[in-house]
Amino acid sequence: KAVSPESENPCGHVSGANLTAYWKRRQPTLCKNVATASTGVSVYKQVFRELYPLMGGDGPVTASEYKTGIVKYFKNKGVSGASATIDDWPTFETDCKTEISAGRPIPTLYIGHQHYAFHWVTIFGYKRYKYGSTYQNYLRIADGWSDDANRYDYAATNNSRFANSIIKFRVS
Repeated sequence: KAVSPESENPCGHVSGANLTAYWKRRQPTLCKNVATASTGVSVYKQVFRELYPLMGGDGPVTASEYKTGIVKYFKNKGVSGASATIDDWPTFETDCKTEISAGRPIPTLYIGHQHYAFHWVTIFGYKRYKYGSTYQNYLRIADGWSDDANRYDYAATNNSRFANSIIKFRVS
């Protein structure tokens, strides 16, 4: 079977490509060998094809496969300080805010979410809005081929545990 963005359940690989594009832009010297294609679309296709076997082929991609695949991808590209940890049942206040405030996007696996069944997105930020006397948090996520967050998700923060698993990824 050919490896393509139309492969079955590619959301983990797509999230990995989005994360890769972010770190390439944020740390261009450190990530000089990461995503070397010349145009935006070809970068995504190149990274997708390289991540695909590292994350176990056709999805769905487990948190363990995502972690192993993204770290291996960056190390294969010369980023020896790439590391990741899995945090199951993370909380918004402790996990999400900490990572985002430190400038680290969060690959996130939703299972049983009201909009997503088994689906990877990448969180790039959040906003807090006050409605009367309560605050509500909205996650700014990239869902699909984009290293720019293209939607907000409120449902994920209705309770303290907003996702099933997140990957805390670092490059150095």
